[in-house]
Amino acid sequence: MLRLFVAIGLTEKQKDQLTALQNKLKDYMDGVRWVRPEAMHLTLNFMEAVEEERAALIQEAMDGAVEDLKPFKIQFGSCGVFPSPGKARVLWIGIEEGEAPIKELASKLESNLAAHNFKKEERIYHPHLTIGRIRGRVHQNKINKFLEQEKMFQTSAAEAREVILYQSRLSNRGAVHTAVYRTAFRKI
Repeated sequence: MLRLFVAIGLTEKQKDQLTALQNKLKDYMDGVRWVRPEAMHLTLNFMEAVEEERAALIQEAMDGAVEDLKPFKIQFGSCGVFPSPGKARVLWIGIEEGEAPIKELASKLESNLAAHNFKKEERIYHPHLTIGRIRGRVHQNKINKFLEQEKMFQTSAAEAREVILYQSRLSNRGAVHTAVYRTAFRKI
């Protein structure tokens, strides 16, 4: 079984800006496992366990989802936590620009995957970029400081031009993601 997910990649500049934010947060946020720059991506759909022979169906679903899509600007900004400030487990950065086409793309992809009998996500899709996972308990004051101080954070804008199918392998260093298929947006 393969762990696969479809995502939009980030530019090196965006990764550098997010890494700088993480380094700033490390000054007062203990107990957080930070997402490595090479693992940063905007997930559109995650499939926990897929038979290898079904991977071609995911590629077909991806191709169909982008056929009427043209490149669009994407910018990350603001911040939040899941599931709530009092029970924070994930630190994330939201979408400042490009949210509508991202949601449209995720919806088309999910519909195409469902047509191939892949399980639909039960939660409503909330586009975000995970920057850290809380391992223990972080004091509420630190969560509040993050939410207040970083609400104006923004990366540079960049053009999204493709979606990528990644395989995720778990290791003792965390998940290692390998791009196995790419499909470019079809409209120019």
